[in-house]
Amino acid sequence: MWNAEIYNRYGKERIQPSIDLVGRIRDMKFQRILDVGCGTGMSTA
Repeated sequence: MWNAEIYNRYGKERIQPSIDLVGRIRDMKFQRILDVGCGTGMSTA
């Protein structure tokens, strides 16, 4: 069963790949970005 408390306990580790990706595409221009992931939405924010 999904447990939000346990999920959020590892939030730092979970968001790091998103931070790394943004660092690699920072200078690119996009008209749209689609987030098809699951979770709390913190990576998108």
